[in-house]
Amino acid sequence: MGFFNSLGMDIGHAHSRAVESGNFIPITKINRVDFEEEASAWGRAVPEHVEGRADAIAQTLLQEFGSSNFITVQYVIREIIRNVFEHSQSSEMWYCAQNWPTKNQVNAVISDFGVGIAGTLRSRSEYSELSDTEALDNALLSGVTSAPMRDNGADRYFNTGYGLYAAKRICEMSGVLCVFSGSAAVRIARGSYKKFECNIPGTIVSITLEPSKISNLSAFLASIASEGQRSASMTAGAYTGEASSASRNVK
Repeated sequence: MGFFNSLGMDIGHAHSRAVESGNFIPITKINRVDFEEEASAWGRAVPEHVEGRADAIAQTLLQEFGSSNFITVQYVIREIIRNVFEHSQSSEMWYCAQNWPTKNQVNAVISDFGVGIAGTLRSRSEYSELSDTEALDNALLSGVTSAPMRDNGADRYFNTGYGLYAAKRICEMSGVLCVFSGSAAVRIARGSYKKFECNIPGTIVSITLEPSKISNLSAFLASIASEGQRSASMTAGAYTGEASSASRNVK
């Protein structure tokens, strides 16, 4: 696809324009101002508009709506895109995705040129001295957020620091999650947590999902929420209350 090349990085293949088709979404840019204006025109809060975009992405990839696989893919993509709008301070974001039906595998990459994970977490005194690697490790824990209980325009989407944690746990069960931000990177899969060095402006999140491995996401999210609330109580500065309705539920 030439994703990294399209972001101005001298990595991989040159970017060439592709057309969206069944199972495939080419490199696509979202301009923050345009997206927020579009949300307002639809009478939606921005997180609600993100929900709609995640619906459209999952439906294009899977060519279906409302199935168990759709719900899992939509949830993970929604939570990652929400993080871009709520934390990155970036004026734009990019994404691309592809479904491989014969492999039961979905790949997606979501990127921004914002302040990075460390940049947003360091805005809180509890995390002000964290290195890029420490910030990334903390951001993947439950309840860790730069803005606990911030109102994002709709009660269901209060910021509680559970969305990225839940996405991580889903990927641990059904695929691979890679996160690159600043000088730190991590690759997470079942039973594996590998750290790397990198040099990335902003944040890049890459997911590989085998969604059929999670047959009941609602039950899995309920388990994650309980598990996360317990573990948050042992993390300095973490929000220890109940996860937002959006993070606890598929819709």
